[in-house]
Amino acid sequence: MSVLDLNQKVYLQVLTGRILGKYILRDLNKVGFITLNNTLCTALAASTEASFIENSNGLIKHFIYEEKETDIISEIKKSKLQTTVILLDGETNKDRLTEITKDLLKEFSENSIETDIILNEKIYSCGSLTNALTNKKIASYLSIMNNIFLYSFDLKNGFLIFYSIETGNSQIQLKEVEKYGLTFEHTNLLIKNSEIKQ
Repeated sequence: MSVLDLNQKVYLQVLTGRILGKYILRDLNKVGFITLNNTLCTALAASTEASFIENSNGLIKHFIYEEKETDIISEIKKSKLQTTVILLDGETNKDRLTEITKDLLKEFSENSIETDIILNEKIYSCGSLTNALTNKKIASYLSIMNNIFLYSFDLKNGFLIFYSIETGNSQIQLKEVEKYGLTFEHTNLLIKNSEIKQ
């Protein structure tokens, strides 16, 4: 269980979002964000969006996921987003996270959405992506598009690491693209937050 209170957890999301917006998204000009309607998801997205706009003056679209949501996919397709960032963090249990991830990626694959996809650490660490790849259509889409990425943390050395994900034969292989140093404060908060495993 995390030793952080809600205010500290929100601040942690703000620190992470600053890095994502300034560095990971720096060369883009049209980015979409999909979150759940909860405090930590929206805090992370808002910080990322603000940092992205400050550093690139780009355009954003923010979508709140709701069950049986079809407007998100049609809007993403219509908007021709370069990248869609899926931030499903916070107050969501593993089973629900897995269900939502699979549902979203299924919609992306069935509609042949041409956008890069960035996932947050929790989606990967709890096995949601692995579960989604059991769907043959999702596995084929991600393998052909070669368009999925992940950010995670190296707490021992104090880095946020950005990976590309290869999903050939429904197997996941991470390839480091780049990494960014974390402040001591940021690293310390991540360590105290039990959602991030060392």
